[in-house]
Amino acid sequence: TAKDYVAATWEGFIRPQFAETYDFSVESDSGIRMVINDVLIIDKWLDSAATFTGNYTFLNADMLYKFKLEWRDTTGVALCKMFWQSSSQAYGLVEQDYLHSEATNIFASPVRFVSS
Repeated sequence: TAKDYVAATWEGFIRPQFAETYDFSVESDSGIRMVINDVLIIDKWLDSAATFTGNYTFLNADMLYKFKLEWRDTTGVALCKMFWQSSSQAYGLVEQDYLHSEATNIFASPVRFVSS
């Protein structure tokens, strides 16, 4: 049907709160690829529902790291949920506050972003 066989790519930056290893879990009904700072974290381009896991060590807190998530759905319910946790951060959804579309500072903003 028209709702089947879709794909999406989310590309931008991710900003961890802590400088430590994060465990990622992505719930998906089909395939997932996740890349952080050009390192392939998850590579599960499958045709079955599952929770896919991987981890990444962020060397600095509150810095922007390049991020890319590729997702595809074949048939049935389309699903993609991304979770993370670390020794200092409880397991939970990666909220939009930690995902950024670009790493440029806004003129006169009191907040400065630094990318890795």
